[in-house]
Amino acid sequence: MKSKDSKNSEDWFRRADGDLAFAKAGFNESKVPSLACFLSQQIAEKYLKGFLLSRNNEFKKISLKIKI
Repeated sequence: MKSKDSKNSEDWFRRADGDLAFAKAGFNESKVPSLACFLSQQIAEKYLKGFLLSRNNEFKKISLKIKI
């Protein structure tokens, strides 16, 4: 089932490319590895979503409800 907010593969690749450019520039400027690692996880997820869609595989959004 496709998530209603899932875009086509090119949209996901474009988003990941932008995040990658930002992560590289931000790390080069600040040298804060924790933020670069967080963004790297987000980038990998976006590339994976783009790849799945490019191969006609669907994915659905999973939301977790956490009680505190």
